[in-house]
Amino acid sequence: MKVGLRLCILFFIFGNLAGAAVPDPGNPDTAYVECGGISQGALIIKIMFVTDNVGDTNKIDGFSFPIHITNSNPAANPVLDSSWTATYAGSAARGFSALSTYVYSNGGDPSIFPVQYNLIALNLQNSPAIGAGRYLFANLILHLEDTTTICVDTHRTETVTLFFLKPSNQKYFPQWKAGCCQVDSADFTFPAGDANCSGNVNLTDVLYLANYVFKAGPAPCLERLGDANCSGGSANITDIIYLINYLFKGGPPPVACP
Repeated sequence: MKVGLRLCILFFIFGNLAGAAVPDPGNPDTAYVECGGISQGALIIKIMFVTDNVGDTNKIDGFSFPIHITNSNPAANPVLDSSWTATYAGSAARGFSALSTYVYSNGGDPSIFPVQYNLIALNLQNSPAIGAGRYLFANLILHLEDTTTICVDTHRTETVTLFFLKPSNQKYFPQWKAGCCQVDSADFTFPAGDANCSGNVNLTDVLYLANYVFKAGPAPCLERLGDANCSGGSANITDIIYLINYLFKGGPPPVACP
């Protein structure tokens, strides 16, 4: 059960005002931005992280991610989807008991840029903590109407900073790598399942995905277009089967991922 926003903010402030941070248990963890592509007028930007923490006492049990998002073209009319269901879809922290999203800027309006977007994930009910690996933390989904460049950085105030939390409630600071994702209005025209961006979904997309999945061929032109069944992540054999069923057996059409 997800706890309310107020409780999350209390834990968030407590984490920031607690004692001094401890060193990273291993090599410095890194959080970074990854461009996920365009589907149906929505840009997906992934907040990723890498950790080498091992041992139960060093795993990650909570996150504080204050995000600063800018837009280069006002005519693009970007709107951030600030729902926690969309933000944490597929997240390594999805099973944590306290997940919160909070637009801190402009009275909480996700359509006025720049946007300050605070993300909190806390493990309050003994869900498995996160050990060594590369993970998705959050999705930034922005609905757009025109060509633009969206840049993502972190920000810090007296009560807000980027940190990871150990099970002992000790925080440490990961490295951060900001990033920008360029969007061209032409990206909006490709239908879901059009893995090679030809403008149509046909047998060539099946062959393109098969070459990518089984022969290390080129990746889909936009990652989300290869995810024909919108299962999340990179294209795989289930997407190939999904397209075959659609094209030759009257199955459902490819799903436009948000």
